[in-house]
Amino acid sequence: MTPLTLIIDREFRGVGRIKRASGTTNPSIKRKMSRILTTLHDEGRLDILRSIRDGVLTILEVYDAYQRKGLDSLPTAATVKALKDAWEAWADELDCSDKHRISLGVSLGYFVGVAPSATINDLPRLAEGLRRTLGGKHPRSFNLARSAALAFLRDTVKQSHALWSAVRDVRPVKVPKRAPRPDLTPDWMRNTFPHPETDAVDAIAWGMALTGMGAGEYWGRWDVMADRVRVSGTKRDARVRDVPLTRAPVVPRIHHRTFEDKVRERTNRAIEPYDLRRCFSRWLESAGVPRIRRKMYMGHAVADVTELYERHEVEAYLASDAAKLRGWVRLPEPSQALKLAKSE
Repeated sequence: MTPLTLIIDREFRGVGRIKRASGTTNPSIKRKMSRILTTLHDEGRLDILRSIRDGVLTILEVYDAYQRKGLDSLPTAATVKALKDAWEAWADELDCSDKHRISLGVSLGYFVGVAPSATINDLPRLAEGLRRTLGGKHPRSFNLARSAALAFLRDTVKQSHALWSAVRDVRPVKVPKRAPRPDLTPDWMRNTFPHPETDAVDAIAWGMALTGMGAGEYWGRWDVMADRVRVSGTKRDARVRDVPLTRAPVVPRIHHRTFEDKVRERTNRAIEPYDLRRCFSRWLESAGVPRIRRKMYMGHAVADVTELYERHEVEAYLASDAAKLRGWVRLPEPSQALKLAKSE
C-alpha cells in the first residue's frame, strides 16, 4: 500500500489558502517545502503559488524546480493559457497602427495554424518548427513572427522568463539581400512600368507616382477635376488635399494586395509600393516646385502661420506646377491624358 504523503496547509496574502499534498512522507522535506513557499511569496512569485493553489503545479514539482534553479521553466497558470486567446487579448490592448495589428494577427496565424489548441508554454516548440517550414520559404515572415512572439512574451511573462529566452534562442533566418534600391527617375518608371495604357499594375504605379497617393488613398476616394486631383485622404486632416493634374489616374481594377505583390515581384523587392508615393515628392523637387507646395501636395501639415497663409494661394499654382512636373517627366498634355484615361 502506497503511504499517504504529508499535507501542507498554508495561507498567503494575495493568494489565499493552499492545502495540497506535499508529495513526501519525510517531515524534514515537508518543512523545507513550506519554507520555499514562504520565500516565493516574499519574492513576489504569486503566479507559482496560485498555480499550486489551482492544481496546475504540485508542491513537489515546485520544490524540485527550486532546487535546480528552474522555476521559470514551470508551466504556471499564466503560461498554460490558450495561446490564441492570450495573444489576441494582448494585441487588442496595444497602442499601435491597424497595419501592425494585422501583422500580429498574421504571425499568430502561423503559430496556431499548426496547433490550434496550443498554450503559451508551447511557443518555443512552435517557433522551432516554424523556422524549419516557413523560414525556408519566407524568411522575412518567420523573422517577423519570431519578433512578435518575443514582444508578446516580454509583455506577458517578462524577459526574465525561460519562455522568452527559449524563443530568443530560436535563431532568426538569414534574409537574402534585396536588390539595390533604384534611383526612382522617370526613365526607371518607364522601364519598370512601361504600359500604363494597357496594364493594370503599370497604370496604378503611374497613378501613385504622379499624385503622391499611398495605397490606402489610391484604393480610397479621389476625384479628377479640371486642373487637379482631389484626394480625400485617410485619417489625417492634412491628407485631404489637391494635387496638380499631370495625368489622370486610373481607377484600380485589381485588389491592392495583388498590386503590392506584383510590384515586389517585378522589382525583386527592390522597392515597396509606398516608394511610388516618394517618386511624386522627388519629381516635384526636381521639377522646381517650392518646398511649401510640395509639403501641401504630399499632405504634410503646415509648420507655421506663413505656410498657412501661402496655402491659400496654392490654387493659382496648380496649373504651373502641373506644367513643371509634366515637363520633367515628359508627359503628354492634359487633354491627351484625360482622353487616354477615358478610353481605358
